[in-house]
Amino acid sequence: MSLMARAAAPQQLPRPAQLLLLLLALLAVCRSAAAATDTDPATATATATAAAAAPPPAAADGWAPGSALARVDLPPGKTLDDVPRTLPVHGLFSGADGSSYLLSVAPAELAARAASDLGGGSVIIDPDARAAGGFFLAHADARLDGDGAAAALSALRASGQPVLFEDGARAVLRGGDGRAFEAAAGLGFELERLNPRPMALPPPRGGAANVSSRATATATAAAAAAATGRPACPGLAPANAPAGAPPPEALRALVEAITRAELYAAMKPLVGKARIKVGGKRRRVRDRYTVNPGASASSAYVHDWFKALGLEGVEFHDWASGGYTGSNLLAEIPGAADPGRVLLVTAHLDSQPGGVKGQGADDNASGVAAAMVIAKALAGKRLDWTVRFALFTGEEQGCLGSGEYAEAIAAAGALPDAVINVDMIAYNKEGTDSTMSLFIRRPESGRGHSEDALLAAAFVRAVEAAGLRSPAPGGIEPVVRPTGLLRSDHAPFWHAGVPAIFVSEGWGAEANPYYHTPKDTTGTLDGEYWLAITRAVAATVAVVAGLQPG
Repeated sequence: MSLMARAAAPQQLPRPAQLLLLLLALLAVCRSAAAATDTDPATATATATAAAAAPPPAAADGWAPGSALARVDLPPGKTLDDVPRTLPVHGLFSGADGSSYLLSVAPAELAARAASDLGGGSVIIDPDARAAGGFFLAHADARLDGDGAAAALSALRASGQPVLFEDGARAVLRGGDGRAFEAAAGLGFELERLNPRPMALPPPRGGAANVSSRATATATAAAAAAATGRPACPGLAPANAPAGAPPPEALRALVEAITRAELYAAMKPLVGKARIKVGGKRRRVRDRYTVNPGASASSAYVHDWFKALGLEGVEFHDWASGGYTGSNLLAEIPGAADPGRVLLVTAHLDSQPGGVKGQGADDNASGVAAAMVIAKALAGKRLDWTVRFALFTGEEQGCLGSGEYAEAIAAAGALPDAVINVDMIAYNKEGTDSTMSLFIRRPESGRGHSEDALLAAAFVRAVEAAGLRSPAPGGIEPVVRPTGLLRSDHAPFWHAGVPAIFVSEGWGAEANPYYHTPKDTTGTLDGEYWLAITRAVAATVAVVAGLQPG
């Protein structure tokens, strides 16, 4: 998971700890150059050549001359459903004061007119968005109190970063090359590339659709199914219409086939506990930072795992974005009854940036290993829908790999029907209950929030049917959190209008204190908790994709 996603907890650090955090961040800036030392010369040369040859950011070519980057207020009581469809929306955010606003790249007069229609105001952040070549968001560590966040933002400005706008929780940086902003990451900020493509929004209230969204079709089918009592797919059916869902005994047999020993065995090569064979040689992974050899070695390892299971469509998806290059890994189990319907199961394979060497066990070897053993449990089973696994890189640099993949399949008209993103699922603070998190879009997202809620409800029902819900022995308690938390690989699919849930571990006071440090190791994980969440994801996949008995 990206750094500030886990930092977005309600507790605040004591003042001495905040000062220590800033000092450590400054030290990280000095160490950031060390990230390249793990890269062999040939890899470094190839990476630099690919980056230099990459085309300019899509924003530079896709935004019309005269377009400005504008903040448009979303007044209380308004949602994305109310936004005029003439306004391209590139993101929905909330400031430190709780106010909601949109970021839009459009002519200034268009932004002003949309703001007036919504009953709010607008502010021009950059009058010439096309010349900027793109923008990045730098999110402050939410564990800091107001003064601490202000100090961090002040340090960001003092570092020479091109800050255009602040809302007390984040800053907007001008430029399309993420590598230029690594000093901001070193100061404890989470980078997120502002998507140059407008969000896919459903039809406006009382109007015709001007955005083709497969997700909207999925939600419409689910609503029609609920009205007739015959679900479009079992996972999106209401609780009182379970027709077609796998029987509980089938779900329990599926999840009981997944073991803790399997999870740890799958994880070992990802965290340097076992060697990986790459190019005829066996090597030990030191980290999985996107541009380092460990990421490609780990991808090769999981590629061979999927191949050995007999999965189809096992392939790499190369990407270049924000000054970085990398490869995503794809594999799928074709649906038997309706193969054109796709459930995407995602996890990010890369680990923390900034020269920090470590296992990245919870973040996010735990999610990758879960995807691997779920694929093993489902391989050879009959599913109504196609289940596609996507392991992304570039997540720690702002969901770059998943963003490029989502854009590519959206352009091809091949968006999935739903997404389950798994990121950090193995840390459970000692002495706490076994709650886990299901993040969905905020109510201000309108129908997108409702679609995610259907998928989250399917997850909860699957947990219950599989006998995994607390207080069952080793059980978990899913908590639906409608916060619209971005900063992991579900975010680009929300942007594209696809229903998605972000599956993660406990939150707030239960958050993992070791993420993005060398202490994020297998020794800090709770194996039973990790197993329960993995089994819960497997059960949800079986329910949504329509596992057939036998």
